[in-house]
Amino acid sequence: MSRGEIGKFVTLADTEIQSWYLLTNALLSAILAIDMGIYLAKTFQRRADGTKRDYFMLRENYWDFKEKRQRTRYLSYIGPKPVLKESRAKALAKRLGVSVEDLRKVRRLKIVSD
Repeated sequence: MSRGEIGKFVTLADTEIQSWYLLTNALLSAILAIDMGIYLAKTFQRRADGTKRDYFMLRENYWDFKEKRQRTRYLSYIGPKPVLKESRAKALAKRLGVSVEDLRKVRRLKIVSD
C-alpha cells in the first residue's frame, strides 16, 4: 500500500465515523423526543406564617438541540387540586395544540364534566 492509498483509507474511515456519529446523535435525539411529554408537577409555596400551600401545574420535557440536554417548560397552572373542568380542558388543549384525549392521558390529572 502506498502512502497516498493509506491517506485515502484514513480519510474514508474518518468520514464514516463522523456520519455514524451524526446518525446515532439524531436517533438518540428522536428517541428522547418521543419519550418526553406532558406531565403533572406538584410544587409548593411556603407562606410567611410557615404554612405550606401545594399546587399543581402542567410541565413538558423537551430536547434542547443547542445545549444537547433535556429541558423543562412550564405549560399551565392547574390549581390546588389536579382537577380540570371539561370546558377548561378544551380551552387548554386548544391553546397547547393537543387534543383533550392527550390531556386525559396525563397521570393523576382528572377531567370532570361541567
